Amino acid sequence: MSEYAVTLPALPSMVGVARHAVAAIVGDDVGAEAAVRIVSELATNAIRHATDASGGSFVLSIVELEGVLRVAVDGPGTATSWDGQDGDFGRGLVIVDALADKWGTDVHEDGFIWWAEIWR
Repeated sequence: MSEYAVTLPALPSMVGVARHAVAAIVGDDVGAEAAVRIVSELATNAIRHATDASGGSFVLSIVELEGVLRVAVDGPGTATSWDGQDGDFGRGLVIVDALADKWGTDVHEDGFIWWAEIWR
């Protein structure tokens, strides 16, 4: 099992940092491109909702365990809904839904965790 986590400021420029972190860790392995695109969407959501919640940071985590690559973004706020393609937001989660084998949201006292798994 390998695990990586980093706390990043909730700034739009950190989406690229999150993508590069995933690419560096996962490399060219199966699911790498999907993981990079998924993290881009999840980090964007975290930054948008952190801004709504007066700034802050988010935690990017990457875990590889027994054929499963799990990427997650833990951030402040209450972003627990998916507007889908017809809402003002949520189109990125359509991408997550298409690329991930499994994904979801966990709510905790300080915010939310968006996560996605890619089976390898």
